[in-house]
Formats: sequence, structure tokens, C-alpha cells
Amino acid sequence: MSETLMPASPSTNAPLAERSKFVLMFYDVAAGTIFVLFNFNGFIRYAANKWLPSSPTVQGMLVQVSHFPDLILPTTADGKTGLLGTVLYLCFIGLWLYLGAVLLLAVVRGKPRIALNGVIGFSTGVFSVAILGWLEVIIVAILGVLLAIGRVIFGILAAIWEFLAPIIHWIVVALGWIIIVAVPLLALAGIVYGLYWLIKRFGLKFVIGALAAGTILYFVWPILVELYRNYILPVLQWIGMVLNYLASWIVFIVAWVLKALIVVAIAVSALGLILVFVGSLGRMMRDQLESAWKSGSGSRGILVGSFSVGLALAIVLWVSSGSVELSQLVATNWQSITPVLGDISPVTIFNTALPASIAALAPAIFGSSHAPLFDALSLLVILIVSYFGIARGFRPRHSDEYHATFFSQDVLKLGGLMILALPALALVVLAASAPHDE
Repeated sequence: MSETLMPASPSTNAPLAERSKFVLMFYDVAAGTIFVLFNFNGFIRYAANKWLPSSPTVQGMLVQVSHFPDLILPTTADGKTGLLGTVLYLCFIGLWLYLGAVLLLAVVRGKPRIALNGVIGFSTGVFSVAILGWLEVIIVAILGVLLAIGRVIFGILAAIWEFLAPIIHWIVVALGWIIIVAVPLLALAGIVYGLYWLIKRFGLKFVIGALAAGTILYFVWPILVELYRNYILPVLQWIGMVLNYLASWIVFIVAWVLKALIVVAIAVSALGLILVFVGSLGRMMRDQLESAWKSGSGSRGILVGSFSVGLALAIVLWVSSGSVELSQLVATNWQSITPVLGDISPVTIFNTALPASIAALAPAIFGSSHAPLFDALSLLVILIVSYFGIARGFRPRHSDEYHATFFSQDVLKLGGLMILALPALALVVLAASAPHDE
């Protein structure tokens, strides 16, 4: 008796899909954390000593965490430099082999566009930091122009107001005199009309009785005031004292809860910002490896794969630019592999392409960090994976079906929600403190 296999329903696959998303997010955050520890450990120590001097426990914990790479990499300067030089030598050889493999793939597949996309993707990856830096400069310039236009518009409006202010002043003064003269006359006319309306509506006897009652109340009023002052007011004062005591405790509790919520919101927002930054770096590393493995799928695959290789090289060059010694080490190994280019240093070319403000940040961020051994090893691994990816492309099963994003939408969503915790709390507080119409 044969059984018919039914496909799994979407409701059955949904929990598995959600769990796989969280697993991938965990991997991205873990990989990004390793990336930050190896590249920004000096900056972490600087930030801990500069910004957290009043929290010795947190400061000491961050400093200890920043020394995590010392457990894996050589701790002596000569050991770091020697190992980095060896890895860079292999990487630069691997880069030329990679470009040759791309050209060979284009010849075997009969598609010159593969070679062109390889060069474009690699160049874009190498200069991606410069492209982002110049994009930031352009955005800042646009904002500066908009602010200048805003200042001009504000100046024009201020000049118009300065011209109209005296006229408005005299108009207000004239209206004030009109109101001063008209209000008493209107009040007198209102009183006369009110008496006339009362007499017409209720009769003369009712009006006289009301006036008599008002006269009696005028003479009885001092007695009522004494009665209120001696008997009713003390009771109300005691009730008010009790209510003030309770209100002070309520205000204290609400203020404490609000402060706690603000601290939690700030912590959640900061954690969300860190999660977005670290998770995006981890996703970038994962996509680099995946795109390298699938770089032989065709023109689109080689474009993304070459971008990954160029991006890995850009990270090595950027971290190395924070130290003169590391920059010279990169130049020496590059020139030993490529003597035709003479004294040209990749770090110099990389820094020349950067905006001056971005290039000046490298010594401050990477000056006291570890040598880019982790980044150089990552580049070497990506090159090796790319060789296998290109080799798979000689007899492809699928063509140009791969694309990469280099950022995690799930991490951005989760981190964005966490970052919005602080403004969301502010909106809730404003909504609660706003006056409400009864």
C-alpha cells in the first residue's frame, strides 16, 4: 500500500523559518563581534578609559574584552609583523591569481563581460570606503547649502518683520484704545439690557426680590465667612495636608519609575545601535564568503564576488593606514610581488582616494589596534573560496541567479525597533503629560 506524501504547509514551515532567521542573526552578531574585537580593540580601550571613568567595573570589563585577540594572535611586535608580512605576501600573490582566474573564466565561458564585471566589482570594492566617504561629504555639503538657503530665507522674513513691526505696533495701540473706550460702554449697555430682559421675562416683582436677596446676602456674608474660617477651613486644610503627603509619595514613585524607564530605554537604544553595527558587519562577512563561493555563476556572480574580494582588501588597507609601520609593511610586500609598479604603495593610493577628513580618522581609530592579521586572513580565505567558486563556474549548473545585500534586514529591523525605544518613551511621556479635554 503506497502512501502519498503531502507537502508541508506554510504554517508548519513558519516556525522553522523564524528560528533559522534568529540563528542567522546570531551568527551575524557573533561574526561582527569578532570583527570589532580584532579591528577596534584599541578604540574600545580608549572609549572605556575616556568615557567610563566613573564606572570602574564596566571599564575594566571592556578593557579585558578588548584583549581577547591576544589569546589567539602573537603578542610580540616582531611576531605580529612577521606573521602579517607572510599572510600579506600570500594575499598579494592570490590577488593576481584571482584576476587571472577571472580572465580564464571569461575565456572559457566566452563572455568578455565576466572579465569587465570582475574589474568593475574589484575596483568598486577596493574604493568602497572612499565612495562612502565622498558620499558623506556630498551629503554634508548639501545640508550646508540647505542651511545657507534657510538662513537667507530667515533673513528675508526678519527684514519683512522689521518693516511691518512698527505698523503692527500702531495698529495694536489703536485697537487697545478702541477696546478701552468700548468695553465700559458695552458693559453698561449689557447691564441695562439685562435688567430690561429680566423685567420683561420674569416681571418687576421678581427683579425687586432678587435685588432684596442680594442686599440681605451682602449683610450676612461676613457671618458666613467667619463660619467657613473657623469650622470648615481647618477640616479642608487637614484633608489637603493628607493629600499633599500622598501626592508627594506618588510623585516620587512616578519619577523613580520614569527615571528607570529612561535608563532602560537608553540602554535598549544603545544596544540596538550596537546590534545594527555589529550585525551588519557580520552579515557583510557572511555575504563575502557566500558571494566568493558563487562567483562563478556568471557575470552577476563575478561582479558580486569581485566586490567581496576588493572590499576585504579595502579593510586591510584602511586598518593598515592607521600605522606608518604597517603601511610600509604593506608597501614592501606589494612591491616584492609587483616590482613593475615601482614605489607605488596600495595604502597611499587608498588614502589618496579618501576625503581628508576620513583619512585623518584612521590613526585615531586603528592606531592602537592590533595589526590587521584577522582582516588579511579573511582576505586569504575569501580568495581561496573564490578559486573554488570560479572553478565551479567552468561547468555551471545555474547562471546569474545569485545576488547579495551585504546587510541583514532582520538585524536592521530588530536593531531599529530597539533604537526607537527612547523616542517611543518620550512620545508616551509627552502624551501622558499633555492636557486632555474633559
